[in-house]
Amino acid sequence: MLLEIARIAKPHGLKGHVNIVALSNRGERFQVGQTFTTESRLPNRLVELTILEVKPSATKFDYYVLFEGITTPEQALSLKGVVLLAEPLDDKVLDEKEYWVHDLKECTVYDLVSLDSYDDAKELGVVQDVLANPASDLLDLGNNLLIPITFVKELDKVKKRIYVDIPDGLLSINED
Repeated sequence: MLLEIARIAKPHGLKGHVNIVALSNRGERFQVGQTFTTESRLPNRLVELTILEVKPSATKFDYYVLFEGITTPEQALSLKGVVLLAEPLDDKVLDEKEYWVHDLKECTVYDLVSLDSYDDAKELGVVQDVLANPASDLLDLGNNLLIPITFVKELDKVKKRIYVDIPDGLLSINED
């Protein structure tokens, strides 16, 4: 299974460098020689990109990268939006409030609304993406709802359900 490791945001400079946004907190993913698999613009075709140069940017989630075979700004621009994929590094045991992004995607999110029973939880939507954010990564439900992962109380991987406990009134801010 391939995991989403980063996304190419935009070209950077005149020599084919790109700015990538990391979706992984594992620094060893972004070293010279690391190879990523990407879906090409052609259906059902995978392409590999290997890092030749890498420099961290001002934020902890971004890197400036030069890939093998990419030598012009035009080639770099053609990579904009490409998702970089790689095999899992290991089966690291996660801390209690850590989650793998691939376990969160496509889960239905339920708000416990300060209830004691999961049966009465209110359905909020389905996780479309997980967005990196310095304070707390965000569950993007695709319906103008972004839920901080810090509100997650339980992840049921089998039923593909996430139970969250959102502070009273937070969701009603957008209803006015």
